[in-house]
Amino acid sequence: REFSDLATICSFAPFNQYWILQALGNAGKMDHALASIRWCWGSMTKVTRGCFVENFDPRWQQQGLMLDGSKAPGPPSYCHPWSSGVVSWLTSNHVGIRPLRPGYDEALIAPFVSELNPAVNGSVSTPHGTIGIEARLDSAMSDTLWIQMS
Repeated sequence: REFSDLATICSFAPFNQYWILQALGNAGKMDHALASIRWCWGSMTKVTRGCFVENFDPRWQQQGLMLDGSKAPGPPSYCHPWSSGVVSWLTSNHVGIRPLRPGYDEALIAPFVSELNPAVNGSVSTPHGTIGIEARLDSAMSDTLWIQMS
């Protein structure tokens, strides 16, 4: 119930968001997970000019807080590595590039696209070179998936 409201999802610390995203993805709610990323991290990167902070509330952007470079209404770390779990989650679950063996000797390519999220592209550097994909639904929005790997 708490995860059906995007504002409630974002009220948890960004570190915890990784686990919430994982739960939503495992529950088949990928579109909801991606919407929460746009709301939580999209607002955060606008307010903080690209940094992932330790604590964040998307309403800060609506309230005009921090937009002028002022301090956050609390004592967060302004560039917090634990808040970057969303990057790993997006790579594995939305872009869909996952190692099956150490060093990417084998990899699974399974991008997520839908009517709400019809395209994705991304890449991962590996010891064997870069794995890059671009996936999108065709223009008729059918079940056809087009993938290009580089």
